[in-house]
Amino acid sequence: MQITFDSVSLVSSPYTIRRFTSDDVQNRQMFVYGLARQRGASLLNSELKEKTFKMEGTITGTSLANLEANVDTFKELVSRSNKNLDIEYAGGTRRFVATASKINIPRDFFNITFVPFEVEFLCSAGVGTDITTTSVAVTGITTLIRTTSVSVLGTISPPMKTTIDITAATAITKVELLVNGDKLTLTTSITAGMQIIFDEGVLKVTKDGAEVDYTGIFPKFDIGSNSYTLTFTGTSLTYNLTFTYTKNYL
Repeated sequence: MQITFDSVSLVSSPYTIRRFTSDDVQNRQMFVYGLARQRGASLLNSELKEKTFKMEGTITGTSLANLEANVDTFKELVSRSNKNLDIEYAGGTRRFVATASKINIPRDFFNITFVPFEVEFLCSAGVGTDITTTSVAVTGITTLIRTTSVSVLGTISPPMKTTIDITAATAITKVELLVNGDKLTLTTSITAGMQIIFDEGVLKVTKDGAEVDYTGIFPKFDIGSNSYTLTFTGTSLTYNLTFTYTKNYL
């Protein structure tokens, strides 16, 4: 497995990784409401917050002086804030933007050519991401109401960007996106050549690059298959539809 921090390999000389807990999942913050005169409580919501994980290994040197120089280099490297910690998996590379919250190098009297280390990282976003985006595109759609599904990969739902490129339109005045019971509505004149983007990552709707008002709430796309309905109000149109997201991992 390849592990890099700020593009520097942590699994090649002079570093050796013995243990890495990046696959551990953080505790879930639970929001509960006590029930009057009843046992238990009602779960209102739950959220996964920041993620912490540890890395343990050794730093080696060809001599005492070389070891001390390598230790200094290591401490400078892992003390950098909000840097990309990339972990290679069989299916690709997962990226955590991380900061070391604790750096321990318990050097003992006999450590001349090696010394153990332990680093605790904080990933404030709580998730890792793929280093490339995933797109699902459908072209030449001519129906005013389209109901089908799109599959989302990863281990936790990512923010979705929905892009609609209009190639032809007659008297189109509204577009609605319904996913898993949540609906987002844009009421505007829609013409040929226009691009409309619903961007859950920044909670904005844009028309030809300009932010516009909308009603409703941004739908959440779950891991797995998601049923959606895209509805246009008007006479006729032709458009291309693209769902774009970055796979998220716990």
